[in-house]
Amino acid sequence: MNVALTESAAINAENMSFLNKITAECESMLHYAVGQAIKIPDDLSTALEHLDKSRPRLTLANTVKLHNRLADVVAPAMPHTIHTLMNDPYKGTLLGIFGPLPNVRYLILAALFFTAMFVATSLSSHVNYKNLEAGIYSMQGWNLFVVLMFLMSASGLGACFNALFSSYRYVSNATYDTRYDSSYWIRIILGLMAGLVMSQVISLESLTSFQTVTMASATAPQAASGPQEAATSAALATSASKTKDHPPAGGVAFGKPLLALLGGFSAAMVYTVLQRLVETVESLFKSGGGESAVIQKEAAMRSKMERQLAESRMAVTGDLIALNEAVKNGAPQAYVMALASQALENIRPNRDVAGGLSIAPPNPSD
Repeated sequence: MNVALTESAAINAENMSFLNKITAECESMLHYAVGQAIKIPDDLSTALEHLDKSRPRLTLANTVKLHNRLADVVAPAMPHTIHTLMNDPYKGTLLGIFGPLPNVRYLILAALFFTAMFVATSLSSHVNYKNLEAGIYSMQGWNLFVVLMFLMSASGLGACFNALFSSYRYVSNATYDTRYDSSYWIRIILGLMAGLVMSQVISLESLTSFQTVTMASATAPQAASGPQEAATSAALATSASKTKDHPPAGGVAFGKPLLALLGGFSAAMVYTVLQRLVETVESLFKSGGGESAVIQKEAAMRSKMERQLAESRMAVTGDLIALNEAVKNGAPQAYVMALASQALENIRPNRDVAGGLSIAPPNPSD
């Protein structure tokens, strides 16, 4: 008996907690609608009076119905987001300037951390043109560590910029969904990885050399076709040597941080680059199976078309022979007209099957 009473009391307490929660969201949606000059239907006025805490509240079922009606009124804004934005526990404090959403505050702190990290590593003497040009394969120790931290801070800045910009649109429209909080942090982790890969592993130099090797392997049989191609290759090699000896202003020194920033901002771009590289490498080792399949399919279609044309030609030839014999033997005009109509009927469907090709009647002299 006591156990049953205890369970019943727990269920009632849970229902009251849920009732208080959705009632609070209804009050927040009401304030939001009034503040945004959204018209509230007149039939809701009676029910809205029961939201006053000094009066008896609605039942749970009626409160849910009222909640649904108000959600339709303030749509596309979300009730939970509206309630969170209007009930900031840190309002009036230092943390209140970062907004009422906890995840957005954490994202802002992460952006400030990567900004401070970017400034701190930029002040180091280890971050210079020589070290950025050398890459990870020509450095070691503290030099490599500082350069990698510099590039990762640039990647983190790009990732936080993307995450904050995306969340800003949802917060401004009151459509932010807390269920997707982890997706922003997954985006930042992917951005760090993508920025580091883009700036060090898939650099502009490696992409250029990979494209050169791919084009050279694709055009190998035509490489020695004449002196003009050799002269062009020599000119390109000389230009590359001059660029390496005298790098342009803002070349590698600004290229790798920019690649890290872009990789952090869009991890999908790096995924696309990697996928394209994989497809390119696969195409180098494929034996042309795709092209041979297409050729075989075209040959089969051509063979089928030729067979249909041959059958149509034979049928037309038979009809014309019968028509010729009937004319020679002086057959009645109705019979000759019937044979001519039959010949035309045999030609018409064959022409459709042949894809609109015009089938010329055979020459009687053949």
